[in-house]
Amino acid sequence: MEDNKKALSMISMSKRAGKLIMGFKAVKENIENGKACLVVVTRDTSPKTIKEVVFAAHKESPVSVRMVNASQEEIGKAVGRKAGVLCILDPELSKAVERLTSPVTKEECR
Repeated sequence: MEDNKKALSMISMSKRAGKLIMGFKAVKENIENGKACLVVVTRDTSPKTIKEVVFAAHKESPVSVRMVNASQEEIGKAVGRKAGVLCILDPELSKAVERLTSPVTKEECR
């Protein structure tokens, strides 16, 4: 639970720093442009969307896809806008969020 609060705090910090992209299309674009350092999905993101994000993240260059134990609603409270797919553009913030989140498993893509 504590890691979840820290992860939301780091995601919020990314937003304030201007290093957070929200929404599937915008995230996919940043993956393709090589700007995304880390992709984060919420626990209530649909399996189809997660599968598409994982495919995009591994198609161009290996970008890590992680799951935060938070809903889109909780992300909305943390950053001011609900979203199920996010990407962080800053390498240091990405490392911090990656340590606080879990990897996306095959079961979450079904």
